[in-house]
Amino acid sequence: DLDLAARLVARFSSGRDAGSVSVRVLQKDGASSTLDIIPMPPSDIPQDWYV
Repeated sequence: DLDLAARLVARFSSGRDAGSVSVRVLQKDGASSTLDIIPMPPSDIPQDWYV
């Protein structure tokens, strides 16, 4: 799910505390799109996802 991945990436970016972050998505075929998403709050990240 691209939205979930983008929210997680935004959480660990410099925009983690922003209201919204733009994440550029590149597809295998070279197409790109931009998602404007809200970074995932730490409370939504399951502990077993951390390495």
